[in-house]
Amino acid sequence: MAVNNIVSLMGPPCSGKGTLASLCEKDKNFEVFSAGNFCRKSIEMRTDLGNLISQYSQNKNLIPDNLITDVVSDWFLTKRSAENIEKTIVFDGFPRTYGQASLFLDFLNKKNLNFNVKIIYFTISNEEIFKRASSRLLCQNKNCQIVYSDNFIKNKYVNFVEVI
Repeated sequence: MAVNNIVSLMGPPCSGKGTLASLCEKDKNFEVFSAGNFCRKSIEMRTDLGNLISQYSQNKNLIPDNLITDVVSDWFLTKRSAENIEKTIVFDGFPRTYGQASLFLDFLNKKNLNFNVKIIYFTISNEEIFKRASSRLLCQNKNCQIVYSDNFIKNKYVNFVEVI
């Protein structure tokens, strides 16, 4: 039986999870799932799930652990096709709670899936979080949504035409 490698990137906002996930996808050809990006896309597309997520967000409530875990579990099953059964999967910001981790491990065990799970936790000072958050730029193209630091633009690391 094939072994699935799962890497979970965890940490506070602006700690580099999304950056590392993008590099893993681009340079290593890993499958990446960002729960935050998925939720934003679902809301934008006005799917039933997106509308439900939007209600939680508007009421300033967290998405329940079972709902987000079901979303990730469904996505996970679609990525287990024959051609990529052994491909490493990277979760950007999932699980966020003990409940989500427990539910996802239960799902894997019930499906009798063989897996290795690695967790990378990013540590960053509150000062650095504030510095990074206050200099974030988000591509306004809804199909892109790449996040950059204004330092990259100022130092010409990014060709702004590529962002648009």
